[in-house]
This record gives sequence, C-alpha cells and structure tokens, in this order.
Amino acid sequence: METTTIGGYGTGWGTSVSSPYVAGTTAMVNASGVTDVDRVRQRLREMARDLVPAGWDKEHGYGLLQA
Repeated sequence: METTTIGGYGTGWGTSVSSPYVAGTTAMVNASGVTDVDRVRQRLREMARDLVPAGWDKEHGYGLLQA
C-alpha cells in the first residue's frame, strides 16, 4: 500500500485501501436483498464508474466503486 500524509490526513491507494470499501459496499448490497454471489458481483460492477482505458484493466479493475 502506498500512503501520503497531507495536512494531517493520510491518503492511500491499492488493494489494502480499497478492500474495506468493497466489503462495506458488499454488505449494503446484501442488506438490500441481493445475496447470490454472482448477482452481488454484477451489482458491484454496475456501481463502478469506468476509468481510462474503458472496460476492465489490470490497473483500475472495473473502475471506481460508487456506493
């Protein structure tokens, strides 16, 4: 994980930073009644804002998750 401190707040990126957000969003999707694993994955993909380049890529995955 990469981190930087700006004005007393830390910023970071990488899977160590993103996994808690994905886990929390998955819990919200489950709470809405979607519990099938494939449907949860599809819902998370639909909630992601695509980044450049378009579509899945190694650096950005499916994009920026927007809960």
